[in-house]
Amino acid sequence: MRQVPRHRFTLAGVYEIPVGHGRTFGNNMSRVLDAFIGGWQLSNILTWRSGLPIDVSMDPSGTDPITGLPINFSNIPDDFGDIRPNRVGNPNTGISPSNDRFHFLNVNGFQLQPVDTPGNSQRNVAHGPRFASLDLSLVKRFALNERISLDFRTEAFNFLNHTNYKDPSQTTWGDSGFGVVSDAFDPRVIQLAVRLHF
Repeated sequence: MRQVPRHRFTLAGVYEIPVGHGRTFGNNMSRVLDAFIGGWQLSNILTWRSGLPIDVSMDPSGTDPITGLPINFSNIPDDFGDIRPNRVGNPNTGISPSNDRFHFLNVNGFQLQPVDTPGNSQRNVAHGPRFASLDLSLVKRFALNERISLDFRTEAFNFLNHTNYKDPSQTTWGDSGFGVVSDAFDPRVIQLAVRLHF
């Protein structure tokens, strides 16, 4: 099932740099100079979203991380679905993975329910790290004739090189590594491209 954040903000824009023929500055510059510094276009995509939902479940057998006692839900039917513990507190610690990536989820926010009974924790009870990124592109277009043009593009994804962490890989309460953030999305990536329009 597709995960959807609670909040999402996207701002995209295109700015024609006002330098070159037919623009505010440099309208009378030579064709050679205009070819280098005129007609540039700057565009951006700013993306911010809240964390994606995280479903916390538990294995039918294992160890209670709070008491250290064994867990044995052997009489739960196979078609019962995911077993979830009781929720007794905030499932998120509120700690940024930049400060402590080992305790993103709160192990003490849950408690073992009576044996062979479903817990009261709802589906997607926690949420993952926030995501923020600014992508920029700088484009220079050369008109080859009335129908054909050539773009030279410089594109920077995650321009500010902000670390965006992925969700914890282990969300099963009681398992080792529960709530540990171990991966992140790509850092800044810069690429050059040429695009022919016809």
